Amino acid sequence: RYPELAITPRPVPDERNGFLKWLEFSERIEKENPGKMNLPGLSEVLSEKLGEEKPWDPQAARDWLKANAALMDELRTIGLLPNASSEGITVDRYGFIPARLAIDCAHALMMEARLAAENGDIAAAMESVSSIRGLASHLENVESAGLLQMTVRMMIQMDLEKRVFSEILPALPEGSRDPEAWKAVVRPVVRPPSDFARAMKGEWSVTLREYVLPPILDPADPKGPPDPGPLLDAYSRPFAEFVGNA
Repeated sequence: RYPELAITPRPVPDERNGFLKWLEFSERIEKENPGKMNLPGLSEVLSEKLGEEKPWDPQAARDWLKANAALMDELRTIGLLPNASSEGITVDRYGFIPARLAIDCAHALMMEARLAAENGDIAAAMESVSSIRGLASHLENVESAGLLQMTVRMMIQMDLEKRVFSEILPALPEGSRDPEAWKAVVRPVVRPPSDFARAMKGEWSVTLREYVLPPILDPADPKGPPDPGPLLDAYSRPFAEFVGNA
């Protein structure tokens, strides 16, 4: 009915799928810490509340990273994976992603990058920052990324750009700062209107499959409309107009 909203699948092998590995990681964290979708203990090292400024404590950061070395190795590996795809993943697994956890992971990697910069280890600092950039990209670059995923990606990217200039570059030894090399790692980009169209297609695909279609496709569900056509049209037309005008 609305071919302009169709999603083109780009399947990726499981072992190379950064989005799948991120979902598996977040699901395990949720299972290990019921009701707390964040990295345990991180708020004791970094600011916990919006607007709160906690002094940088390198020793506390080192202690936390040492205690969570295996977790950090996994995060870096996920962030550096080359591809991401939502093909073959049921929508209930990513219709609502744990935004706090994704931001926590980016903060932990940035903490690792800052320590590496202070130690003069430029390669390690760049690898940690690249992992943050990769994690953000995994959320956005799947075929059907909803608005929540796009928003979290923007938040991570904006924080990354700000903190590389305010924390990482100043911490590097004099004479070792290479702005062009860091620009290539951070990769700031100006987003074209077509990105908004892609976001609308992703949001439509996710919400339609997670919320609209289930009662329609279940004949035993009393909430299902007797004639779903008008409902599907009313829901889909605004998205189609957004995509057509972007």
